[in-house]
Amino acid sequence: MAHAPISLPSPVAGIIHEQSWKRPAGNFDFRLAQTATQHATSGVMAIDLGNGHANLPPIMSMISGKVVEHRTTDGVTTIQSFDGNWRVVNAHMAIDAVWKAFPIGASVGVGTVIGHMSNTSPMQILAHLHCQVGFKVVRDKGWLDPWPLLAFNQFAVVNGPSINIRTGPSMSAPIFAVSRADGIKKDGIKIAELSARMKVLQPAFAVGDGLIWVRANLNGKVVFIFKGLVHFDL
Repeated sequence: MAHAPISLPSPVAGIIHEQSWKRPAGNFDFRLAQTATQHATSGVMAIDLGNGHANLPPIMSMISGKVVEHRTTDGVTTIQSFDGNWRVVNAHMAIDAVWKAFPIGASVGVGTVIGHMSNTSPMQILAHLHCQVGFKVVRDKGWLDPWPLLAFNQFAVVNGPSINIRTGPSMSAPIFAVSRADGIKKDGIKIAELSARMKVLQPAFAVGDGLIWVRANLNGKVVFIFKGLVHFDL
């Protein structure tokens, strides 16, 4: 399996469902409203996320970096990573006080609320978040499908033996299992291969003890692993 080039947190709170998901009455979960393949027919590699309601939910930055584009006509905030490699475009946000607080040159961190979903556009559209992700973008080259780059669409794999897999996002949380050279073991019994691909859950990350933890499924158990000790597969 290919390694993920980047593992992004969700730009919105709560669950994002696949496009095939049918929304129950009164439900405002997010859903993949338009895939990158569908969006590309308009000439732009991007995805649209919507929750079926114009209730201005907060939009969070998926990368740390600086704002390099800030446009009122369609509610755009574009962030470029500090190393200059990654670029994320968020569009159709409300032109409110939060959005205005991050002009060109402003620095943002992962999880910073940079605005609220809306329908800001020269055209009449339903409220949604337009999301583009690019790597080393030059003009219109370098844009990628954002959907598989969201961490919850990926798998976490431990980087080797002697890694504690815990029941919570803390160094003091109980140890559920430990990776060994011959596999992942719980109470000395092998429960998975060392190379086991653990499905990343939503939300994908949690913060505890000043560290970022990956939230994943190991044999039906929700577990947490320090992010620096895993890599991600597509």
